[in-house]
Amino acid sequence: FGNTGTIDIQQGRIVFAGVSSSAGVLRVAAGTTCEVVGTLRLLAGTTVESAGLLLLSSGRLVNDATVAVQQLTIEGGTLEGSGTLTVTGSLLWQDGTLGSSSSTTGTLEIAAGATATLPQSPNGYYRTVYSRLVNRGTLTIDAGTNPATAWTSGLYLLGASGGTVATLENAAGATLRLLGSDWAGASYQAAILGSRARFTNGGTVVRSGVGDFTIDVTGPTESSGGTGAGFGNTGTIDIQQGRIVFAGVSSSAGV
Repeated sequence: FGNTGTIDIQQGRIVFAGVSSSAGVLRVAAGTTCEVVGTLRLLAGTTVESAGLLLLSSGRLVNDATVAVQQLTIEGGTLEGSGTLTVTGSLLWQDGTLGSSSSTTGTLEIAAGATATLPQSPNGYYRTVYSRLVNRGTLTIDAGTNPATAWTSGLYLLGASGGTVATLENAAGATLRLLGSDWAGASYQAAILGSRARFTNGGTVVRSGVGDFTIDVTGPTESSGGTGAGFGNTGTIDIQQGRIVFAGVSSSAGV
């Protein structure tokens, strides 16, 4: 299916279950849903007018455009492509990946005033970022405290072996909230991990909750035995409860 005109979802939902592309207008009215379970490619020049929900249930949403949506839910699958997708209202990321080993250049951005939540993963795995996640609003990573789950809902930043760096940026004025903790007898279940990666904080990182939350990020040089910070702070790290464990290579020029 190829769209160069207008798709106007006024009621209900449209489910893209095959292989589809759009270079036209995708309009999602408030209270409606555009769901992806196959492959939907938003080509350069695509316009998205979305007051409703963009839902990635499975499959691939390939964004090669610069678009903004009010609501985005990622239940699984892969959000990739070379473009920038900005969430202006709310993001719920339950499972799935951002980018892939062969698609590392795109950006998912949480706008100023928007909220994003990564709850404890229903499948017990880290959400993996191969490309770039930028927070300008409020991002909450809640790792939970369920000892029956082997892994949890932290983030894993995985850069490509060819040198592309996976990135998490908490921008100036933004807030990143770290909730949940490692469980008794376990470690690295509440964590932001990274290999060939960068995690930068220019805003505020707030830690609350009992126990440990680990930040273990290595940059591209550390992954090869070199030196340099995988995590860099120029903003504020505010530990209100529990602990943050810095297990990788980190630096701070902030608070």
